[in-house]
Amino acid sequence: MQAALEKLPGVKEARVSFKKTQAVVVYDSTKVSIADMAAAVKKAGYGVKGNTVPEAWHPSPKKTEKMAPKMSKKETTPFQALSAAQLKTQLKKKDFLLVNVHIPYAGELPETDFFVPFNQIKQNIDKFPKDKNAKIVVYCRGGHMSIIAAGTLAKLGYKNVYYLSGGMRAWTKAGNKLIMRK
Repeated sequence: MQAALEKLPGVKEARVSFKKTQAVVVYDSTKVSIADMAAAVKKAGYGVKGNTVPEAWHPSPKKTEKMAPKMSKKETTPFQALSAAQLKTQLKKKDFLLVNVHIPYAGELPETDFFVPFNQIKQNIDKFPKDKNAKIVVYCRGGHMSIIAAGTLAKLGYKNVYYLSGGMRAWTKAGNKLIMRK
């Protein structure tokens, strides 16, 4: 099924978890509407339930669906995915804020600036730059929490938001180390 999702028009990336019976589809919302992507995902054999966030369709438990910010169809791509390789390269000349949004604590990437739970971005907005053009990269363990956090930051007006695609799992799979603090 992952191959079928990856072949959909406008899809940048698709990840399928048979254990959790869910999929994440990252797509270009300037080329494909949310409604068209949902229809294509249904045609590929997946059910679509709950809210969708531009750039990512992610069927998930109702609790986390309610946390994902709703974006209007008129809004363009509010945030972008970074691969582990891209992030590793960018860390060599770090000019961005790196935020761990995973709960509970499961480790961290080198040069992480701070931790904010993915569902408490608004309550901790004072930790983020006042400059809405500042580059911010968020990450979690597998990608889902960071997609929600990136969407929240975009809704709050941040224009240069990225998330680590696949999260810390992708980071370690690419041969990189995590830092574990007690």
